[in-house]
Amino acid sequence: MFRARLSLWISLLLFSPAWAKPTLEQLQGFIARLEVRQQAGDLRGILRQAAEEPELAAIVVHDWPLETPDLPGRRRQLFTLVVRGLELKGTLPSESVKALLSPQEAVLTLEAAPAVEVGPRLEAIDWFYWGIPNANRLLDVGNYRQLATVFDAYVETLGGKPEARLYPALARMLAGDFPYSAARRRQMVAWAGENAENLSFLYASMGMAALDFGRADVAAEVLEPLERSLRDTRPERQPFYHFLLETLRYRLAARERVEKDLSELRASHDRAWEAFAAYKNGSSSDMRLWMRCAQYWAGILNSEVNFGKDEFKALQQADLKQLFRVSQEALEQGSYGAQLGTLNGLLELELDNLWLETRTLEQSRPVLELAATTLQTYRGWMEEDQQRQDETCPPGLRRRLGGDFRLDFAHGDLDLLESRYLALRQLHAPSPETLRALNEASDRSTRYHGLVGFRDARFALILNGQVALADRQRLLEGLQKDWERCQFRPGLLSLAMDRGRLLAESGRKAEAVAQLQQATGPLEGYLAELGAGALTLEAHRRNYLLLARLQAELGRPEESFATLTRFQNLEAVQRSARALWQRPEVARVRLLSEEGQALEQQASLQRSLGLAADSQLLADNRQRFEQALEQLLQREPRYRRALRVLPADLAGARRSLPADAALVQYVPGPEGLYVLVVTRQGVKARRIAVSQAELDKRVARLRTRIAGFASRPDLIKGFRWSDPKAPGYDNHTRPLLEDSRRLYDWLLRPLEADLKGRSVLAIVPSGNLYYLPFSGLIRSMGPKGPEFVAQRWQCVELVKAADLRELQKTVPTAQGLLALANPDGSLPGAEREVRVISRFFPKAGLHFGSDAAAPLLRALPKGTGYLHLATHGILNARDPLASYLVVAGSRLHIRDVYGLSFRDLRLVTLSACQTAIQEGDVTGGEVTSLAQAFSVAGGRAVLASLWDVSDDGTERLMSALYPKLARGMSLSKALQQAQLEVMAQAKFQHPFYWAAFSLYGDWR
Repeated sequence: MFRARLSLWISLLLFSPAWAKPTLEQLQGFIARLEVRQQAGDLRGILRQAAEEPELAAIVVHDWPLETPDLPGRRRQLFTLVVRGLELKGTLPSESVKALLSPQEAVLTLEAAPAVEVGPRLEAIDWFYWGIPNANRLLDVGNYRQLATVFDAYVETLGGKPEARLYPALARMLAGDFPYSAARRRQMVAWAGENAENLSFLYASMGMAALDFGRADVAAEVLEPLERSLRDTRPERQPFYHFLLETLRYRLAARERVEKDLSELRASHDRAWEAFAAYKNGSSSDMRLWMRCAQYWAGILNSEVNFGKDEFKALQQADLKQLFRVSQEALEQGSYGAQLGTLNGLLELELDNLWLETRTLEQSRPVLELAATTLQTYRGWMEEDQQRQDETCPPGLRRRLGGDFRLDFAHGDLDLLESRYLALRQLHAPSPETLRALNEASDRSTRYHGLVGFRDARFALILNGQVALADRQRLLEGLQKDWERCQFRPGLLSLAMDRGRLLAESGRKAEAVAQLQQATGPLEGYLAELGAGALTLEAHRRNYLLLARLQAELGRPEESFATLTRFQNLEAVQRSARALWQRPEVARVRLLSEEGQALEQQASLQRSLGLAADSQLLADNRQRFEQALEQLLQREPRYRRALRVLPADLAGARRSLPADAALVQYVPGPEGLYVLVVTRQGVKARRIAVSQAELDKRVARLRTRIAGFASRPDLIKGFRWSDPKAPGYDNHTRPLLEDSRRLYDWLLRPLEADLKGRSVLAIVPSGNLYYLPFSGLIRSMGPKGPEFVAQRWQCVELVKAADLRELQKTVPTAQGLLALANPDGSLPGAEREVRVISRFFPKAGLHFGSDAAAPLLRALPKGTGYLHLATHGILNARDPLASYLVVAGSRLHIRDVYGLSFRDLRLVTLSACQTAIQEGDVTGGEVTSLAQAFSVAGGRAVLASLWDVSDDGTERLMSALYPKLARGMSLSKALQQAQLEVMAQAKFQHPFYWAAFSLYGDWR
């Protein structure tokens, strides 16, 4: 039938008179006025070509299914407008717009088509009236597996045309590919030519793909040409591009910024979304790019909401409304790609927000209902389209694509949409049938759309505690098969850990331990292979802690201690790497690490689509990364312990412990606290029946009460421990006594037998315990007042148990002092403090005000053993890398500390630090990051305050501490004795004055 109809039209064309060609703007205008489903989107591309070669448009209109008896009126109107646009006069009479011609009448208007011989060009025409629309349709529906096949045939057929190579490259970028080669990127720009629309979309796609794949250098390169190309894009598309441009700018700025500026975050967010508010009728390609940006903003806002920033919830809700609006509009206008893309993104955000508990099931119901409507509507549409395309595929093209090739519009985004819809439905109304359908839809989605990775709906349900254990196990099995096929290593490593967690939840503890132990080796190997900057470890924190708890429960404390030590080593290296990544000398190593992660992700995507992965690219990257890292470590040997993971050495750790010391490792859990006590004699485990939530609540309350003492003038004047009539006794003193004693009962009283005969208590905290002043805990209450921990033990803290290795080194003997104080003029007491302690050191360099600058730290005077920084230190619990110390005219960030190089430095004192505790999952990262940075720089121990201490309290403690250090007393003993001296003075007996300082590192 096809050949007969084609012959008829060739004969008509041969005898048609000449005609006047309409403008491209006219043809685009005809389509833009119509609300027609996907045909409008397909014809836009064809009509661009029709403006130059109208006979192709004639063929296209001819071959559309006009013979269908019940052809919808709007589609007939569309055909009529297209054909009238090709009339001899090139005009469109108003009566033609009103007239609703029959299909036959519409076809007859083609008699006015030009008399052109089209027979020799039928092979090329095949592509323009069958191949190109369907390649675009495959892109619309996210069927990337078949898209690759169709576009390869497209390039083979029309290799001489620039767009023949540009379109596949753009499509593959939208599918998750990235043009690594600079030459390839230049070639794509050349293919785009002078076409502003092509250039704008190309630069925007490159920028987003580059940032997704860790190539900020490429993203930065395209900003200027993207902005330049926008001057010539159509006005109606300007809002879309400005949204992308603002998002790219912020992503680049945030990536390099040490401190997160929340006001700038909000301003950039508002600029981007206000720009997009005026955009309508988005194409599927636009929506794919836009969704990447929308999901980026969603992730940023989620992180702020999780840290208690409730003001960002309103922005979050407004963004979701925008997504919902665009998705509804796309459905009404019949745009495949726009509707599927936005609704897929909307469902993903709903699943994420439900897992993060920032949304409720009831709030997600409208999205669930819209997804159900869309699925029902699209399945019907696609069945019709499928049948038509199967019937009309030209034989020559069929041969080129392969005899068994069949276009499939039902797979891709539609499967992805169905899987996310079913996941959300499972949360609303759990059923085995829904779960089975979810696994099937997800498998199809991976095969046709490509690897979705951690955005897979099944993974979201595995993490969701509301889903039954048996259901999560079935989901895990299905996900495992797909990820094994794709060789998606980060996912498989995560599933191996999750399998252990599910075994633990089912009560099979021994099996859970075996599974988790088996999973940790490959995970640690993966991190070592991809470099310490591969930021995947944080997600596994809870799994390591679970393994350590289970090992302790099963009576295997040595294994539990080894597990925690390994994790702390990994965590410390990643913490260092994140800071070092921001230093210029490490830039090449960082770039190669990020490129390696991106190449691995890309290879998994290619395998999921049945394409050959380029393993040689990844192998070359690994070799270059290792070479660059080793060259860096040869130039900067102090970075070796910051970027290389040292093995856990339990025996060595125990040998390093002095006989008078015990190491105490805390492992809090949801239902109980485990404590490991390590001495030279062995490792013991103790379990305390207190939940993590209850422990965290007490710690935060006690710390708030102690740190808030200075804001109570009534307490400062008349504070007394044992007098119920003293000011603030009922609302401060008594609750403080109760919380402090209760924490001692939980954390230390069960260990007293293990600590007998020990004078040093070396603590490895966890989470909120980093903010607890252990020395200020109250053991008992007597007639003369409380007995504090400081009166029994010398308290020190370690970032990780492996820091015991430092005790194998000799104690530095240098006695010089370098002090920087009051650099911004706001700490006059700091100058007095420094002048007092300098009297005990013959070699003392004192620098105040504008002289207390960072360059002094880059070359310490020979013989300096003590560095005293009496300056503001802002320790950021929410974003540890944003922590900094104030020096004259600048801020000394953690990344700057790593760049310092000390020698024989016994102690770094930070006497005016303060930590702003945030709500959310805190890990002590800001405290440990700072201590570790000074340790890598060469500082053997760090003394830092946990809250903003008063000038006179700090001055008294330091003036009591430093004479003892000058006489050679150990750091821990000197601190303990200084604390006892201060607390013995009636005015300074409150722990606010003397318990704020924690000692980290080598305490000798």
